[in-house]
Amino acid sequence: MKATTQTLPQHDAEILIEITPAHYCKASETGEFLWLSSGWLELLGDPIAELLGRPFTDFVHPGDLERTYEAMGQLDKGLAVTGFCNRYRSADGSYVSLRWYVKALDGEYFAIATETGEEGSQNTLLNESLHLLEFAEELGEIGYWRVDLVQETLFWSQQVYRIHGLDPATYTPDMKTAIDAYHPEDRAAVQAHVETAIAERGAFDFALRIIRADGELRHIVSKGRTECNRDGQVVSLVGTFHDVTEWRQLQRRIQQAERLHSVSTLAAGVAHGINNPLQYVMASVALALEQIDSGVVTGNSIRDLLVDTQHGVEQVARIVRQLRSVVTDGTEKEPEPVDLLAVLSTTLSMTRSEVRDRAQLSEHLAELPRVMARSSELVQIFVNLITNAVHAIRSLPPTEALIRIRAFRRTDGWAVVEIEDNGIGIPKVDFVRVFEPFYTTKEVGEGTGLGLHVSRNIVQRYGGTIGVVSPPGKTCFKVAFPPIDNESEPEPLKH
Repeated sequence: MKATTQTLPQHDAEILIEITPAHYCKASETGEFLWLSSGWLELLGDPIAELLGRPFTDFVHPGDLERTYEAMGQLDKGLAVTGFCNRYRSADGSYVSLRWYVKALDGEYFAIATETGEEGSQNTLLNESLHLLEFAEELGEIGYWRVDLVQETLFWSQQVYRIHGLDPATYTPDMKTAIDAYHPEDRAAVQAHVETAIAERGAFDFALRIIRADGELRHIVSKGRTECNRDGQVVSLVGTFHDVTEWRQLQRRIQQAERLHSVSTLAAGVAHGINNPLQYVMASVALALEQIDSGVVTGNSIRDLLVDTQHGVEQVARIVRQLRSVVTDGTEKEPEPVDLLAVLSTTLSMTRSEVRDRAQLSEHLAELPRVMARSSELVQIFVNLITNAVHAIRSLPPTEALIRIRAFRRTDGWAVVEIEDNGIGIPKVDFVRVFEPFYTTKEVGEGTGLGLHVSRNIVQRYGGTIGVVSPPGKTCFKVAFPPIDNESEPEPLKH
């Protein structure tokens, strides 16, 4: 049978449009309505005449505008848009959800819209949530990823691509290239974390380095966990990817600032500490010169004076070495086994003169296990805690003020150092803020407000804990470190 060309009369076309549960419209390439079917009046409540000539984007929900412009971009490329959803504002201010089928022809848009009801609203909300997630990722520099172990595929969110400096349009990641992006010294650790998580059906959390596509080194924290099927088999890994490079640099600057403040706090005490042995040396030298000038010299007396002089010089040298250990940026050195009693001895010798004129000092130092740390950073912690104690007891007479330092090995093997004072204590309203950066109860110019914050970061970096109790008339800071080669769980420190 020979096919014939049919033309639908305009009247028939109008009837079909009226009885179809859809809304038809035509718009210019710049987005203004050129024609709308009568159903739009019932849908939006605005007369058709008031809609003509207005850009349709005037009616789009603000949360859907970006995706609407993206759809218009597809039309401009000659592609049809099918199943696209957004929300339109009606005359009473409420929104209706629409699903669109649009085609561009001869510089005009021809479109059909249908109401989607609850399903459309849910899809729109989902799209909004995804856009909010992408926005939050970019602001927080935290991306997310997923490894499908069955399909052997790897998904990266937009932020993970940004952190790596890669374009998702031209780069497809896989497990091998993802691990190869890490610093060569860190790749084995990444592989070990992943394999352990899969074997134990557990999670991992590590801070390592990647090398971006442009060669820049970035510090990242990656946290992940496994997902299992009904049979208990691990089928995927999911996790987050956080660029902490700037945060690490800021922490380093804060720590250096607090170390310099600790040094300035010690300056007066060190001056006193050096002055005493120097006077001793000068007196011995003067006496020796006097004997030589008088002509009354015996071998034994000169020798005794030289021995005394040597002893004084050694004391000065010891103090200088101790001060250097605090000034030197010890974070450049690798952690090593540290004798905590030696650290406390150094700290006490450098702060003793400051404590001596203001309070009674009580020391109870038992044998302690060695811990893995940098000794300069531990000196910094204890100098800060002792200095804080001195400030806390300033309102008390020196005969009543007491600073007690106690060190002991806990039942679980951990090394514990307690620094306690009977000063003003910490107000309850401020108690939870004591470890916050820039929090301080000292007068302006007396502190940076960073000491306890930096101290906590150092303690936690070495796997330790720091806490504080402050009943009326007393404040006690407790610092605990795990001993070397000890796997025992720490006892909780009460806050």
